[in-house]
Amino acid sequence: MNLKSKVAGAASGIDRDIASTFCREGAKVVVIADLNQAGAAAAAAELGDVDSAINVGMDVTDETQVTAGMAAAVAAFGVS
Repeated sequence: MNLKSKVAGAASGIDRDIASTFCREGAKVVVIADLNQAGAAAAAAELGDVDSAINVGMDVTDETQVTAGMAAAVAAFGVS
Protein backbone atom coordinates (compact mmCIF):
# COMPACT_ATOMS: atom_id res chain seq x y z
CA MET A 1 0.00 0.00 0.00
CA ASN A 2 1.42 3.41 -0.92
CA LEU A 3 0.09 6.27 1.16
CA LYS A 4 2.88 8.73 0.39
CA SER A 5 1.67 12.33 0.54
CA LYS A 6 -1.80 11.30 1.71
CA VAL A 7 -3.52 13.01 4.61
CA ALA A 8 -5.08 10.97 7.38
CA GLY A 9 -6.71 11.62 10.72
CA ALA A 10 -6.76 9.40 13.77
CA ALA A 11 -7.64 9.35 17.45
CA SER A 12 -6.64 6.91 20.18
CA GLY A 13 -6.74 3.16 20.67
CA ILE A 14 -6.98 1.24 17.42
CA ASP A 15 -7.01 4.52 15.50
CA ARG A 16 -3.60 5.38 16.96
CA ASP A 17 -2.30 2.06 15.61
CA ILE A 18 -3.84 2.85 12.23
CA ALA A 19 -2.14 6.26 12.28
CA SER A 20 1.21 4.58 12.98
CA THR A 21 0.64 2.22 10.06
CA PHE A 22 -0.25 5.16 7.81
CA CYS A 23 3.01 6.87 8.83
CA ARG A 24 5.06 3.76 8.06
CA GLU A 25 3.42 3.69 4.63
CA GLY A 26 4.27 7.32 3.92
CA ALA A 27 1.06 9.14 4.89
CA LYS A 28 1.22 12.58 6.40
CA VAL A 29 -1.00 12.26 9.48
CA VAL A 30 -2.11 15.74 10.30
CA VAL A 31 -5.11 15.69 12.62
CA ILE A 32 -5.29 13.63 15.78
CA ALA A 33 -8.72 13.93 17.37
CA ASP A 34 -9.73 12.53 20.73
CA LEU A 35 -12.23 13.24 23.46
CA ASN A 36 -9.19 13.77 25.67
CA GLN A 37 -7.10 16.54 24.07
CA ALA A 38 -4.07 15.65 26.18
CA GLY A 39 -4.31 12.12 24.77
CA ALA A 40 -4.55 13.52 21.25
CA ALA A 41 -1.45 15.64 21.84
CA ALA A 42 0.46 12.61 23.18
CA ALA A 43 -0.56 10.52 20.17
CA ALA A 44 0.56 13.25 17.77
CA ALA A 45 3.90 13.52 19.56
CA GLU A 46 4.47 9.76 19.38
CA LEU A 47 4.07 9.63 15.62
CA GLY A 48 7.63 10.83 15.09
CA ASP A 49 8.55 11.86 11.56
CA VAL A 50 5.34 13.62 10.62
CA ASP A 51 5.84 16.85 8.68
CA SER A 52 3.10 18.65 10.56
CA ALA A 53 0.34 17.62 12.91
CA ILE A 54 -2.31 19.23 15.03
CA ASN A 55 -4.41 17.74 17.77
CA VAL A 56 -7.97 18.64 18.64
CA GLY A 57 -10.24 17.71 21.51
CA MET A 58 -13.38 16.27 19.98
CA ASP A 59 -16.41 14.27 21.04
CA VAL A 60 -17.44 12.72 17.72
CA THR A 61 -21.03 12.44 18.94
CA ASP A 62 -21.23 16.24 19.19
CA GLU A 63 -21.74 17.80 15.76
CA THR A 64 -20.53 21.21 16.97
CA GLN A 65 -17.21 19.75 18.13
CA VAL A 66 -16.77 17.78 14.90
CA THR A 67 -17.45 20.92 12.85
CA ALA A 68 -14.94 22.88 14.95
CA GLY A 69 -12.32 20.12 14.53
CA MET A 70 -12.81 20.06 10.78
CA ALA A 71 -12.54 23.86 10.69
CA ALA A 72 -9.25 23.62 12.59
CA ALA A 73 -7.93 21.12 10.01
CA VAL A 74 -8.98 23.33 7.11
CA ALA A 75 -7.46 26.40 8.75
CA ALA A 76 -4.18 24.60 9.44
CA PHE A 77 -3.78 22.68 6.20
CA GLY A 78 -6.24 24.00 3.64
CA VAL A 79 -7.93 20.61 3.28
CA SER A 80 -11.53 19.61 3.64
